[in-house]
Amino acid sequence: MYLQNIYAPSMPKSQAVSLTLALCDELLGDRGAYRVHGGGFAGTVQAIVPIDMLDGFK
Repeated sequence: MYLQNIYAPSMPKSQAVSLTLALCDELLGDRGAYRVHGGGFAGTVQAIVPIDMLDGFK
C-alpha cells in the first residue's frame, strides 16, 4: 500500500499516481482492487471495479 517510486523526487508537485491510488482506495474500499502497473515513474494504475460501481468510479 505504501509504495515508493510512484513520483519523481525532482518533481514533487506532480503526484498523479499517488492521488489516483488514494482515490481508488476511497472509492473502492474493499469491493475492488487496484495497483500500480508498469515500471519507473511512468507507471499507471490498474483498477478492477465491480460492474455496479463502474459509472461512479469513472
